[in-house]
Amino acid sequence: MIKETHDPDTGEIYPAYGFFNEESKYLTTQPRNAIKILYGIKANGAINSAMHSALFAKVYSGHVKFLISEQNARGKLLATRRGQRMSPEARN
Repeated sequence: MIKETHDPDTGEIYPAYGFFNEESKYLTTQPRNAIKILYGIKANGAINSAMHSALFAKVYSGHVKFLISEQNARGKLLATRRGQRMSPEARN
């Protein structure tokens, strides 16, 4: 996200996004003209647990929508050789 991205299918160019807080380790590597909308945080065990719980609740309550369904993604993965060689644990 901190680099400008080009979509080869549409030809569209997406801008770089950058961090605006001083503690972020990306401040030295992001482009100067990056749109500063990200806030970097350094996580620990308690924060990781709280973030996981909040994300899990949002996803399973329907507040977060993905581009394709889990079943469709699994089918596309299993249609590849790499996906077929993966263990069941790695597929989840």
